Amino acid sequence: MSPSSHEIVLTSSPDGPIIAYHISNGTTIAHFSGSRSPPQGLTLAGESLFAASHVSSAHYQGQFTSITGTIRALSLPNGDILNSFPAHRKPISCLELNHDGSLLISDSDDGSIVVIPVIQLLDVSPGAENPNEAALHRLSAHTNSVTAITSGMGFCNPTLISCSLDCTCKFWNLSWNTPTDSDNSLHYFWVALDPLESEFYCRIRWVGLQGINEGWKQTIEGKRL
Repeated sequence: MSPSSHEIVLTSSPDGPIIAYHISNGTTIAHFSGSRSPPQGLTLAGESLFAASHVSSAHYQGQFTSITGTIRALSLPNGDILNSFPAHRKPISCLELNHDGSLLISDSDDGSIVVIPVIQLLDVSPGAENPNEAALHRLSAHTNSVTAITSGMGFCNPTLISCSLDCTCKFWNLSWNTPTDSDNSLHYFWVALDPLESEFYCRIRWVGLQGINEGWKQTIEGKRL
């Protein structure tokens, strides 16, 4: 998130407030104490606002995405289902749009990653391709739940970085459908690319935001993208 004066990092937790940190020195800028948001529960809404999903103390275990592994495209404001896409065998852990909104990337507790053109989910015209067959890529990416994914520039073959509860962080080139590099040294729980795609930022589960003071970002240089 990039206000005019400086860039900030937002973190969320089902057990605590949303916190905003200064990206350069790790200083706390703001607390939003009335909010308890799950992992992957924050998104930008315009240039100066963000939206947060919230967890219920009684129903947090019930997930905050589809428990069937199905992606559904809804029409707003009436909520009609335009299309359904059975993407995964287990619950979806997170969804990500690529930089221009043309591709939807979904991750699951089954360790898989699926990439589907958004237009296929929205196309309800007669003769439209069955969304079940519309996936550009299906990756058997990890041996445990995928916790986060981020994508770089590119329409059909963007660079992806995924991390998982199997303690791996993998770098993908979708031209090959195989990881170009992998890091097994840390238990990654969240990952993001900087706008120039020269560095990536990560969070380690149970430890917090890695390197709030030092070492919390790593260069892409040397990763075979």
